Amino acid sequence: MSVLRPLPPVPNIEFERKEAKTLLRRIKAGEPEALGRARSCDTALAKITPAEFILADAQLTIAREYGFSSWPRLVQYFAAAERQRHRAYTSSSITSPQFYDSRVRALLKEHANRSVHTGRELAEFVPRFFGVPLADVFAATVTEDEAKLAVARRMCFPTWNALIERAGESTPYDEDVWAASVPVLAASAMRSGDLAALQSIARDHPEWLRPKEYFAAMGGGMLNQALHFERELGRDAMRPIMNWLASLGFDFKRRLNEQLCGRGHTEPGEVRSLLDQGADANWIAPNGYSVLEHAIIRYGNAECVDLIAARSTPRNALWIAAGLGDVEGVSKFLDRDGKPTAAARANRPDFTAIGPHPMPSYTDASDEEILFEAAYVATLNGRTSVLEYLISRGFPVNSLAWGMPLVAFAAGNMYGPSGVAAVECLVQCGADVTLQGTQNPSAREFAADCVLARMPREALARRLALACGVDVESVLAARRNRTPPTLESSEALQKVIRLASDDARRLGAPDVQLDHLVFGTLRTGGHAQYMIMRCSLLDIDRLRDSAFDRVRVGEDCLDGPQLPLDASVKAALDASVAFAVSRHDEKVNEIHLLASMNQAGGFLEQFLSRYGGSLTELNKALESTLVYDNAE
Repeated sequence: MSVLRPLPPVPNIEFERKEAKTLLRRIKAGEPEALGRARSCDTALAKITPAEFILADAQLTIAREYGFSSWPRLVQYFAAAERQRHRAYTSSSITSPQFYDSRVRALLKEHANRSVHTGRELAEFVPRFFGVPLADVFAATVTEDEAKLAVARRMCFPTWNALIERAGESTPYDEDVWAASVPVLAASAMRSGDLAALQSIARDHPEWLRPKEYFAAMGGGMLNQALHFERELGRDAMRPIMNWLASLGFDFKRRLNEQLCGRGHTEPGEVRSLLDQGADANWIAPNGYSVLEHAIIRYGNAECVDLIAARSTPRNALWIAAGLGDVEGVSKFLDRDGKPTAAARANRPDFTAIGPHPMPSYTDASDEEILFEAAYVATLNGRTSVLEYLISRGFPVNSLAWGMPLVAFAAGNMYGPSGVAAVECLVQCGADVTLQGTQNPSAREFAADCVLARMPREALARRLALACGVDVESVLAARRNRTPPTLESSEALQKVIRLASDDARRLGAPDVQLDHLVFGTLRTGGHAQYMIMRCSLLDIDRLRDSAFDRVRVGEDCLDGPQLPLDASVKAALDASVAFAVSRHDEKVNEIHLLASMNQAGGFLEQFLSRYGGSLTELNKALESTLVYDNAE
């Protein structure tokens, strides 16, 4: 393979058009370098004179130098890159450069294993493979640079260097737990309506007042906070703060519109509140897609989608009709044989641009692919009538167009009641819950291992498992028959006790009391420490000023015997074990202990209040964590 030109940092089709015109002028002038470029790209161009060259020949030359098979392919690719570059307002978190290096290695391995997902990524994001059949992609050798480009483009960056530059930046406020939390300080000022304090925070931390765009897109920054508290506290309570932010030139409408595009698992109350605040249901985002189109892909909640649909006019597209549950609309995109018409291909979804999404759109889609897209969008929104219609018209319910069956996608994601209803519908229509994809579990395995095993107490998880043929009672019986956890078998709680005893010895106490137990928990670090110090919204400065030395020692312990536990500590530890046993959890840990200490005579609430924290906020975090098996 000849050496190809790397893509520019920001692909720009107008720039390439000008480059082609310039190249044509140079060719016609007989410049050897320009002629050599053109004739090396296509053998047919070696047979014509400089005067015979036309603009299409210069355009082909530039396209081939990048690796594209033709100029129209280059135009398609650049248009997609431009759309996807504007996914910033819905960006997911960017992790470390090391992670993306490992992803490159994994992609090369997956290509060798003929993973459909990887093949599609290469066919969509690497110029040499753009629009090439997957069989040809798998038959080719992929370079490391091509794998890097595919990884970067999947994350909506134009080049690998652009991705790594962003990944190398520290994430704002992903700081040491002991550092003063600017978001918490700002939230406290907003809750109390203290404009002066908020202005002081803005002066000291301008990066929180005006964060980088990507961070604001992930919900960070003072404006996002203010809009949240306006919904929570009401306009009157937040008016002075909102007026101040408005005086600084912030575009409230734009940020509300971005928030209305959704982040997944959206609730109706959130949508109504955003609309009440002034978000525009008809807004077209910079990627060219409307709020409604984002909602159909991102919300995972048909009720929320319907709230947007009632206030907007949808474009005429197969996938949009499917997402809205419009069977009649879907029917207009199928011919008498159930095949997609030309109109069905006219306005296909760019899943990467709307994102985040598990599968990139495929440029040269087959009929089956077009139908799979529509069925997938219907599944996301629980539009069972559309699923039944598509299947009745010939859509193969066990299609592997995306490398795994639709029912497995649905089971793996489980978007609330709508997602479970879609799984039940697909099963009733003949979906094989034991069918695996090229590298993925079956729907039954997803339901049993990824959903029911993680959320055994959730009614929806059990309903999903039943739909996929899992013997739910056997799974739950196996949980009930586990060897019950004990205090003695818990490494986590033994560590807490050891550190609590050390804290008591340092303070000259005769025994371990609840205060020492809390500090023992803090010294273990990890999730429990984060919950106490961040989720409870306590004043980090106050805690640090009065008790930093008690926590910073970490696991280092003074030599000495284990001190006795007083009655309240024994009761708290026994309660945590009983709580884990009642849940049939395999282990008992610090999360069980925190949940149980709520019952210890109000001590945990007193402790948090001492440092300005809120037991209510801590309980919200605990509740979210305790949904999952073993509370980890």
